[in-house]
Amino acid sequence: MRGKSELTLRLLKGLPVYVFLAVILIFAPMSNRFLQVNNFLNILVQATPVGILATGMKFTLLTAGIDLSVGAAMYLAACLLGIYLKGAPLPAGLGAMLLVGLAVGAVNGSLVAFLRVAPVT
Repeated sequence: MRGKSELTLRLLKGLPVYVFLAVILIFAPMSNRFLQVNNFLNILVQATPVGILATGMKFTLLTAGIDLSVGAAMYLAACLLGIYLKGAPLPAGLGAMLLVGLAVGAVNGSLVAFLRVAPVT
């Protein structure tokens, strides 16, 4: 019985690698551009916001809470940057974006810490 559970654990630990290999084996023959460097760079660029959010969410999840507002806060700040850059220099737009992100995070954190609003668990 012990050998079977160890095998299952090894399979589960390697699952992301197996899924990645399966995606490559399935989609590579379908397109001659799938394995090109530009495609992988495009995937990395598109996945970066999710990776950044996941890094921050890790700390929330470790404290047994779930903060569903991080995506909305990030895209609010990104939209503000896009709107602000129409007539302002880049450093000013980035500063405004950071201030809005910090303000939303401070309000959310204050609600949980001081007013005891329960995070979704």
